[in-house]
Parts: sequence; structure tokens; C-alpha cells
Amino acid sequence: MARFRSKPKEIEAEQWLPGKTVSGVRSEVINGNLHHLCRTVNGAFVHVSSGDWIIIEKIQNVPGETLAYPCVDEIFRQTYDPID
Repeated sequence: MARFRSKPKEIEAEQWLPGKTVSGVRSEVINGNLHHLCRTVNGAFVHVSSGDWIIIEKIQNVPGETLAYPCVDEIFRQTYDPID
């Protein structure tokens, strides 16, 4: 079986905390409960928890379009290294 390695790429990300405005995250009351949501590339909404990182990626070959999605803090720190 062949082996593969993901290509390194740079991303923009911001850690979301309650009360903080982060691009790609919206708050909505559903059935009387406050939920924090992030819209995925296919239009679905996923739940965002306190401390999750919101990753913003430019969509290749589509000028001005971006993709936002959440990533749990522990996974984010294992996957990405800060760039100075």
C-alpha cells in the first residue's frame, strides 16, 4: 500500500471563546438554548465549543471566497505550529 503525507500549508485561525466575535461563528437560540455555530463548505452548521479554533482557509481558484470550520484545541495544537 502506498503512503502519503499531507502538503504543508499556511492557515489563518482564531480561538473562539464565549462573548468573542470570530469570523465564521454565529450564535443562535434554538429551542430556548443558545448555540454557537460555524457554517461548513457544504452549507451545514456545526457546533462550536469554547476553546475551539476557527480555521479560515482561502478556497483555491475562487478569489475572495473562504472556508471556515472549527477544530478542537488539542487537535489544533497537534496539527499546526505557529508562524512568527
